[in-house]
Amino acid sequence: MSDPTIQGAPRLTNDPAAAAIALAVCDPAWVANASRLKQTGHVTVRAGEVRLRGVFRGEMVVKSMSLDRRKDRLSRWFGSTRLMRQWRGALLLAHAGLPVATPIVLFRGRSARGGLIETMVMQRVGDGVPRDRCAVPWLASNGTLAGSRDTLLHLLASDDLTLREERQIATVLGADLRAMFDAGLWNRDHKPSNMIAEKRDSGWGAWRIVYIDTAGVREARSHRVSAKRIARTLASMILEPMGVGHPVRRATMMRVLRTLHQSTPDPRGNVRRDWRAVAEIVRAHGDPTPKDDPLG
Repeated sequence: MSDPTIQGAPRLTNDPAAAAIALAVCDPAWVANASRLKQTGHVTVRAGEVRLRGVFRGEMVVKSMSLDRRKDRLSRWFGSTRLMRQWRGALLLAHAGLPVATPIVLFRGRSARGGLIETMVMQRVGDGVPRDRCAVPWLASNGTLAGSRDTLLHLLASDDLTLREERQIATVLGADLRAMFDAGLWNRDHKPSNMIAEKRDSGWGAWRIVYIDTAGVREARSHRVSAKRIARTLASMILEPMGVGHPVRRATMMRVLRTLHQSTPDPRGNVRRDWRAVAEIVRAHGDPTPKDDPLG
């Protein structure tokens, strides 16, 4: 298990508030009381309230990863650990105008056994948090965020979405992809489990997608995303639901593609091109069952 720690760590950050939050989530009492969202061999994800001097600062998600594997040592040397990539990816998407789980602080420390652990603290999506630090600025009347914490994959698997809602979400996804590609970005891990679907309060009746794991976001060379990278981004949206037994309907993906290309010179041709490329990737992929069940 990887617990957040600052023992033996260099200076955390020049932001006193972020440093205070880092210290708070390393407190053994906070670790003991936090909810465990995920546990694998070298990754632990927790969530819980953070209070500084008794003042509520929001509910945070704390992801801690051991960096003692050989490939982790290499990524440390090159400044490309998974959490460092997630931090950079969040900043890139936010700069492109897409909603992200706001990263607050990233730091390292030594465990009691001497292993190196890297930790990132993010604002949790879907709770009452300060407006100036909030990833999703739609607040309900009581000052908390409307909607839920369900990932898009959970929603697709639940059968709770109406056809109209599914179409709305597909339209949002297509528009987000257009913004991402126009910004010269693509995502090798654009999976529904890496997104949270936020529904606006009942008076609005629309959706927004918040991107919570952005480690797969990449900048394209010369700021232009190739057709191959576009197809890979789209294929990752299809493969994960297939692997857990809840495939995305073809009509839903076609709506995503039509929205993505509606302002291009040859929208129909581009939709057909991308769909053929995505279908080829899916056929060549083999068994899409994920190693760790994202619905578990």
